[in-house]
Amino acid sequence: MSQKILAGKTARVAVTKTIFSLLVVAGLWFALSPASAGPIDDARALLKDGKFDQVDTVLKEQLASPEPPAEALVISLDAAMAQGKVITAQRRVTTLLKITANADLDLVYRGAQISQQAGERRMALSRYLTYVRKQKGSDERMRHALEYLVAEGKFPTEYKKYVSLLGTSDNAWNMGVALVKRLVVDQETTAAPDV
Repeated sequence: MSQKILAGKTARVAVTKTIFSLLVVAGLWFALSPASAGPIDDARALLKDGKFDQVDTVLKEQLASPEPPAEALVISLDAAMAQGKVITAQRRVTTLLKITANADLDLVYRGAQISQQAGERRMALSRYLTYVRKQKGSDERMRHALEYLVAEGKFPTEYKKYVSLLGTSDNAWNMGVALVKRLVVDQETTAAPDV
């Protein structure tokens, strides 16, 4: 009789262990499944699938936060740019640049481009100027930033940098003459001889 009771207890323990193991496996599967990934992962998947118009809806709670996560802002920025929503992109990049304190020069340059597209001339000038003054070397992005600064602003130092990095082409001379004219017209004659 005691062997029957012992066999019954062993069988119940084995069934309980099996059920427990199945519950653990089911829990792990649910936790690791894409359906329960979370808003940032869901938004990243939507971005990858080209469903740009759904990204901000999925990230609504994160974006409404007083301190939105940088990752959510980057995903939303990419979706906004893919849809041509330059104003939304401008807001996202502005928040990102505040979070990073302009430490990410790729983001600073991207922010300058977005500001330029949005028609925010002063913001574009400020961001390109930050980029040019912090970035080392000469590449296409540096050339573009310097050309924008010299063509749109009054930056003799950046004109000198443009000439020293990219040479004295006809374009450089024309930009220099235009810069001197702007400086003289705006009565900033002390800076004009620097050009």
